[in-house]
Amino acid sequence: MARGEWQKTYFSLQPQLIWHGSANQSDPFASRRGDIDGEFAVTLGRHFKWLGFDGFSDNLIGIDVRPANRPSAVKVDLTVGLDLTQSTKIMLQSESYTAFSKGAISGNASSNKLGLSLVHRLDKTVSVEIGARSSLTGTNTIEERSVRFALWYDF
Repeated sequence: MARGEWQKTYFSLQPQLIWHGSANQSDPFASRRGDIDGEFAVTLGRHFKWLGFDGFSDNLIGIDVRPANRPSAVKVDLTVGLDLTQSTKIMLQSESYTAFSKGAISGNASSNKLGLSLVHRLDKTVSVEIGARSSLTGTNTIEERSVRFALWYDF
């Protein structure tokens, strides 16, 4: 939900507290079960026209604050979408983060991923997304390739 508009760009602030329920891992950069992290992000969105297609961009710039001497991270997620038809859109997504540490865990980690998705509206409130994502570059992170299937509910 947009909290404001400036020069035809919508923006919102997104503070979050994230409780992790995952099992312990050997990755020193990963959160552990019971950890509570904070995230503060600014999102910027804009509509545009390109080659006669309606499009949008949705950009997130944020910082994840992780206590207990775990590395914090700066993240930037960029999404550009085009409406192919009234009920179908294609989205190109870039996800990047860089973790940094001043605590007990030394070093840093970074990751850059690129994804492509097709989203089709089934009715007024439900859409389905099918896509894929892959790591492009990274330091001290695992290489990722994934397929995505998601149901969206508009409320």
